[in-house]
Amino acid sequence: MGTLRLRLFGIFDATLDGAPLENLRLRHAARLLGLLACRHGRACQDTWLAQMLWPDTESLDSLRSSIVALRRALGPDAWRVETGNTTIRLRTEGADIDVMAFDDLVKQGNIDSLRAAIPLYTGRLLEGWDDGWVQQERERRSEAHVEALRLVGDHAMETCSFAEAARLYRRLVRARSVEEHAWQGLFRALIEMGERLEAMRIYEGYRDRLASRGLAPPAEMALAYQKLVAAPLGPAPELSPAFAGFEPIGGAVPLSSPYSPMPSATQR
Repeated sequence: MGTLRLRLFGIFDATLDGAPLENLRLRHAARLLGLLACRHGRACQDTWLAQMLWPDTESLDSLRSSIVALRRALGPDAWRVETGNTTIRLRTEGADIDVMAFDDLVKQGNIDSLRAAIPLYTGRLLEGWDDGWVQQERERRSEAHVEALRLVGDHAMETCSFAEAARLYRRLVRARSVEEHAWQGLFRALIEMGERLEAMRIYEGYRDRLASRGLAPPAEMALAYQKLVAAPLGPAPELSPAFAGFEPIGGAVPLSSPYSPMPSATQR
C-alpha cells in the first residue's frame, strides 16, 4: 500500500509515495477524486456523483469512464476506489488528506484542535475549480476557518498571548476584511505588544476602509488611536477603560453621526 497524499486547500495536488499522479489527466477523474475525498470515505450514490460532476447530463457512462481513469492513475492504489452495486467511495485508510484532517479537528471544537486546524487551511478549497459542488464545500470550510481564527484569537487575548493573537487576527483580516472584530482585536493586540506604529497603521487602514463606505471606527477605538498619536515614543499608552476589556465595544458608525470620531463633510 502506497502513501496517498491529497492537498485540496489551495491548488489541487495529488501524489503517491511522493510522486505526482502523472496519469491523472482526465479532468473529471481529478474532480471525482476531489469530491470523494471531501466525503471522508463515505459511500456515495453513483447517480448523485453523476449529478454533481455532470449536472447537464448526469451521465453514468462519464462516471464509469472517470472511475477507470482514476484507478489507472492510482496504479497500485487502485483498490482505494471501491464500487458497489450503485455506490462509490474512496478508501482513505493510511492516506494523508488535508481536508479530512481539517474537518476532524474542527469537529472536535476545542481550542487545541482548532489551533491545529488553522495551518492546514493553506488557501481556498480547490482553488481554480468552479463546479457547483465545489462552491458549497468551499464555503463550509471557509466559514470553519474564519470561526477557528476568531475563537483561537480571542482565547489568545484572554490568556495574554498577544503575539499569537496578533498573528491570528491578522490572518482573519486577510480572510475576511469586513470582520470588524478582527480589526479591533489586531489593533488591541498590537498595543498590548507595544507595537505603537504598527497599531496606528492598522487603525488607519481600517479607518480608510470604513470611510469608503461612509462609516467610521467606533469611538473607543478612535480614542485609543488618538492616545497613540499623542503619546511620546516609549511604552504603549494605557488603554481607555472602555477599550481595555475585550468585549464588543460597538460597531462602526456613519460619518454623519454625531457619535462619529471623524467629522462629516457637512461638519467640517
